[in-house]
Amino acid sequence: MTNREIAKKFDLLAKLMELHDDNPFKIRSFRNAYNILRQTGTPLIELNYDELVEIPGIGKAIASKIIELRDTGSFSALEKMLEKTPPGILDLLKLKGLGPKKIKLIWQQLGVESLGELEYAIKENRLTLLKGFGKKTQDNILKQIEFLVSVKGSFLFHKILPIASKLLDKLKYQFSGYSFELTGDLRRYFPIVTGIDILTDIPFDKIFKETPDYFDIKDGDIYFNEIKVQFVRNIENSFSKDLLISTGPKLFVDNFNNFEGESEQEIFLNNKLPYIPPVYRDNEVIIDNPSEFNELKYIQQQDIKGVIHNHTVWSDGSNSVEELAMYCKEKGYDYLVVTDHSKSAFYANGLNLDRIEYYL
Repeated sequence: MTNREIAKKFDLLAKLMELHDDNPFKIRSFRNAYNILRQTGTPLIELNYDELVEIPGIGKAIASKIIELRDTGSFSALEKMLEKTPPGILDLLKLKGLGPKKIKLIWQQLGVESLGELEYAIKENRLTLLKGFGKKTQDNILKQIEFLVSVKGSFLFHKILPIASKLLDKLKYQFSGYSFELTGDLRRYFPIVTGIDILTDIPFDKIFKETPDYFDIKDGDIYFNEIKVQFVRNIENSFSKDLLISTGPKLFVDNFNNFEGESEQEIFLNNKLPYIPPVYRDNEVIIDNPSEFNELKYIQQQDIKGVIHNHTVWSDGSNSVEELAMYCKEKGYDYLVVTDHSKSAFYANGLNLDRIEYYL
């Protein structure tokens, strides 16, 4: 668990306490903890209780909650707040410009407890009846709801890959006599994917019979860490053939006439084609002329000389400027550009002029 993930637990607790009119001093304490923890460079998860209380602004109560969070994945104060909060209210807290006070107003006066109910209320123009909600605010909220609904069940590649790799390692260890490989959009490094696709030659019922604690079943779908998992059965004699076909895309696979081979590389060779890594297989130029593929024509890791879009803990990033600079130095980069949010992005802890001067 990263420092930012830990900090977000305290931010959520502060918001829920404000929603339920809890002690304002405690709310301020947890909000301060959020700001301190997210800007702490040392991994909090590695610190013991005594080391945690030495962090300026972190007292015994916060330190105890961090230890509990590390050991159990949550802490009792947060769980108590979650128990008396409708689950849909948590989705409302994701909407920019809607703080706990406004959400409380919507919840109590309109009886709205979910994004769907809020969308319905907006379309009936009921939100404008509340104090502080004009048509412009109502329209902005509706756009956000439509966006959140459209991306629900979608994940950024860089966030889902470690989870998928963890699942793959567990399955390979548990069923050492069978084959498992990531496939589909995830194997092609799509920036946004909707789940984890795994090609395997094991009978599906054997997976669930012997690993009942790995997965959750919801409405007939399989989930791992809240991410949908799709198992693709190897039905051909050749695992490498099914891996090539299931990886896709179809337009790329259509270039192949011969699917014989003990590996993907051998299948490419038998079709007199250079091996093309999955990440390149959606490129239209390569699809049209696969025999001309030359990986050196494309940007390689060693071609990257610096990073020009970085957020730090001063706005909504996870690392300090120093940590980013050290990372870039380790990578051999020549430059680093910091692009933290400005004050207009209040929802992302944007910097005002005073903080910028202090920052510099």
